[in-house]
Amino acid sequence: MYLKHQVTIQQNSTATDHQGGTLEAWTNVVANIFADVVPLAAEHRYWSDGTQGIVTHSVFIRKRVGLQPGMRFVWRGKHLIMDGGYAVAADNDFDKWDCVERQV
Repeated sequence: MYLKHQVTIQQNSTATDHQGGTLEAWTNVVANIFADVVPLAAEHRYWSDGTQGIVTHSVFIRKRVGLQPGMRFVWRGKHLIMDGGYAVAADNDFDKWDCVERQV
């Protein structure tokens, strides 16, 4: 498997602001690892307030402990939310993560 793209892995955290609301913040868990990012499909959903695009991807990385659904990959300025991952190679050296692109 050829890992030719650089991605950053981020984790979501929420904090309470001084007015009782919540703030969402993404922090780097691992910066600049190599991956193979494969776009799978694209669709557009039309809402009354505009167009929302959703693009799904598969991201292949070397096995890492501690990753979980809800974290995200940042690749070329795109935010790919991790939906589910599993081992793909016979020797379990690689994981495949199915991701959904989210607009920021």
